[in-house]
Amino acid sequence: MTDIAIFGSGGNANVLVDMIRNQGRFHIAGIFDDNPNRRGDDIYGEPILGGRAELEAMRGKGLRYVVNAVGSAWDTRPRTQVFH
Repeated sequence: MTDIAIFGSGGNANVLVDMIRNQGRFHIAGIFDDNPNRRGDDIYGEPILGGRAELEAMRGKGLRYVVNAVGSAWDTRPRTQVFH
C-alpha cells in the first residue's frame, strides 16, 4: 500500500481517515497539525505526529501524498494557505 499523510486534525480529518481506510488503497502514515497541543493525540487510532516541520521530514523519507484536511465553512484562507 502507498503511504499517505493527513494535514489537519479537526472534523474533516475524521471523515478523511474513514474514507481513506474504506478505499483500501493507502496506508495512513500519520496526521500532522501545527497546533502543538494536538501532538500525541490520535484520530481513530492514527497518531498526530507533529506539524509542518515533521511533515516535511516525512517527505524527505519518501512520503509523496498528503491530504489537506484543513477546513472551515466560514474562512477558507487557512486551507488555501496549506494547499500552496
